[in-house]
Amino acid sequence: MSGIKTTFVVPKWENKTAPCAGVNGCPAGTNIAGALYALSRGQADHAWQIMMESHPLRSVLGRVCYNFCEKPCNRVYFDTPVAIQRLEMALSDEGFDAGWRPKMKRKNNKKVAIIGAGPAGLTAAYFLVRAGYAVEMFDAQDKPGGMLRYGIPEYRLDKSVLDREVDFILSLGVTLNSGHRLIGRELKSLLNGTKFQAVLVSTGADQSISADIEGKTENGLEFLRATQSGKKISLKGKSVVVIGGGNTAMDSCRTAVRLGAKPVIAAYRRTMDEMPAHYEEYIQAREEGVEFRFLLTPVSFDGKVVKFQKNRLGQSDESGRRKPEPIPGEMEEIQAEKVFTAIGQKPSEWEIPEDNRIFFAGDVLPDSPGTVIHAIAGGKRAADEIHRKLSGGRKLLKESLPEVPYEDMNVLRYYQKRMRLRSPLVPAGVRSKNFDDMLLPLNKGEAMLEADRCFKCGTCVGGAESTCDWCFHACDHKGLQKKMEPWDPEGVFFEISEECDGCGKCWEDCPRNVVTPSVLEE
Repeated sequence: MSGIKTTFVVPKWENKTAPCAGVNGCPAGTNIAGALYALSRGQADHAWQIMMESHPLRSVLGRVCYNFCEKPCNRVYFDTPVAIQRLEMALSDEGFDAGWRPKMKRKNNKKVAIIGAGPAGLTAAYFLVRAGYAVEMFDAQDKPGGMLRYGIPEYRLDKSVLDREVDFILSLGVTLNSGHRLIGRELKSLLNGTKFQAVLVSTGADQSISADIEGKTENGLEFLRATQSGKKISLKGKSVVVIGGGNTAMDSCRTAVRLGAKPVIAAYRRTMDEMPAHYEEYIQAREEGVEFRFLLTPVSFDGKVVKFQKNRLGQSDESGRRKPEPIPGEMEEIQAEKVFTAIGQKPSEWEIPEDNRIFFAGDVLPDSPGTVIHAIAGGKRAADEIHRKLSGGRKLLKESLPEVPYEDMNVLRYYQKRMRLRSPLVPAGVRSKNFDDMLLPLNKGEAMLEADRCFKCGTCVGGAESTCDWCFHACDHKGLQKKMEPWDPEGVFFEISEECDGCGKCWEDCPRNVVTPSVLEE
């Protein structure tokens, strides 16, 4: 009969995004599910290559990231989240291959200058050089890495690991000019003529915010830079107070402990609940002997005693945290021989010309969250913006796919509750005496077992050596024909045959919400 449409429902294969890589997960959108599947099969090299498609500083992030990806993990609703960060460290160290090369596009005779070789600049360089651009970096320091090198202590990030990953990026053809400080008015000159078609500013938040305290104090960020630059500093037997509650303050405290200071006291104007430092940093600092005093605002330091104004918490301020309010007439004194202030950082003030060929990324932007992974994500986005500008609108990055919520999964039939891998640290009494890596390495068997806990949400694990195949087992009419290809995180592993009657068993049995019904109209 004319005008009447017949509707058919057939299975549709579609990879989706696991929540760990979604809007509330990894800011850089790492394909964690695909990488952990490869790792669960013992293929650390393949897992590393999958992650390298998302950003290039994998071993670094396996040590210093604050595991944003673990909080939305669907396994939270089943037992406990997968130990993703520790697995990233394991697969990156095990799978790193200096000789491997990602897919590189043909050179396009366009050149981009990047000012600042920190995590944002390095990430942008990685994606731009892969897209065919000639990339030249300028950095004021003697060595690249920015805060990764000069702000994060060695016990959290072994600099040989950083060197390995930076060298890999440079080996793709990126040119680096170290010890080359540019000022704002020089940006315009870079764009004069035909040398550079775009400039990315990624100089970070390299200036400390001054504390309002009378007397001679020292800067916590400069203290960390000095120790990371190899300067010999001894605080043996000295009493130290660190003003601040962020991650730089925690690193300053823990570095002072390792240099022999005792006691080391962190003084913060709010309470522990309002501290911007990552909770694990706070716990590890306490384990190492750092003492905490809360609701104190520094007033003065005379070389022997720090005077504080006592506070109470009032209403929430623009940061969403309760504002400290002074308690009239109530003061506290703490003895100290050295005081370090670490109340935050800000970018240098640049005189930047208005030019739509100048881009920005990372902590140089005022709304940056101030973490390494957010800087990396910003560098990745900047590379995409530059590419669109110079290529007539073509995108460098792929569109994000829909996320898979727990309620759309079919896990109860296929998975059992299993204990999360412990994340062992060197005991506090040992690690607090040196700058050695505080993370104990995982062996390959431990890493494979923990990776196998991952649900692989939205990721088909088919292929020639499939560990799933439930869609094929469910099909009574052989309506799905398997494509016998090696597993690929973006591969298609079945074709619909004429025998398919749209019964729905394949998508009902799919554990990971990869196979879903699709309506066809004829």
